[in-house]
Amino acid sequence: MAERYASVYSSVWDDMAGLLDKCKLLLLYLASSPHSTILNADRQPVGYIIEDLEWTQEEIEETLNLLEKKGWIAWDPVTSEVAILYVRLRNLIMSITQVKAAKKIATGIKSEKIAETVHQILVKTLSVTDESTEALLNTLYDRASIPYQKGFVQKQKQRQNQKLNKNQDQNPKTEKESDLPSEKKNREREEIEARFGVKV
Repeated sequence: MAERYASVYSSVWDDMAGLLDKCKLLLLYLASSPHSTILNADRQPVGYIIEDLEWTQEEIEETLNLLEKKGWIAWDPVTSEVAILYVRLRNLIMSITQVKAAKKIATGIKSEKIAETVHQILVKTLSVTDESTEALLNTLYDRASIPYQKGFVQKQKQRQNQKLNKNQDQNPKTEKESDLPSEKKNREREEIEARFGVKV
């Protein structure tokens, strides 16, 4: 396995001030373990954590549940996949190369819950926009549940409608002859005919 490193903001310690020590340690482990990835969503089997941290299975599952309850991670015990939600422990995807690497990882996600979580995050945070980005988001979307997919499409339509309405408010349509009521157009036509002596 190729060696990689993970950055940790110094402010992380202020944010984690209210957490139990075991929660702090497990968070940092999830962000920097050999199984972590650029996508911040990884398969983290309890057996690996037992071996690396020398904890019991009960301690690990209890701590994972606690971190999820507090909104730091999303965890699917069925697939053993974990996604980090806390922004200061997430890897930033800032290049096409990273996007392509993230897509390869996304194809291996088994959990609908984790796919949905990561998709929600990347829709809001990805700064790289090209075909590779769309491919990454589509890969995650395809692994999400049907209710999530329907809800996402509905929200996209609502955003598009809101954007369209906002643009129309900012650029009100000028009244054109074709938009005028028929009676008004008839009066204007009669006035033109009377004034210039021609049929319109």
